[in-house]
Amino acid sequence: MCVAGAERFHLLLYGILSGVLFWTLRIDVKNKLIYVYITLLVCLVGAVDEFIQAILPMRCFDVRDIMMNWFSGGLGELFIAFVLQPARVISKKEE
Repeated sequence: MCVAGAERFHLLLYGILSGVLFWTLRIDVKNKLIYVYITLLVCLVGAVDEFIQAILPMRCFDVRDIMMNWFSGGLGELFIAFVLQPARVISKKEE
């Protein structure tokens, strides 16, 4: 899926975006719906990014990029859910 060198950064950048969104929304959302909200926001940002590229000259629209953005955001969410959250719960129990 990652053909161009710049597209390889999608994995990193949209993963970081999902982390930033989680950090932002975790204050207001205390249940598991936060992951649904983050998924929707990452998909929306990725789609808007691709639609802007469709308008600009020398850029092209590709549905695979939208899917890659969504996948990257999902990987970021999985990292948060299974790596960062359990570590936070363990540290709270030790206190």
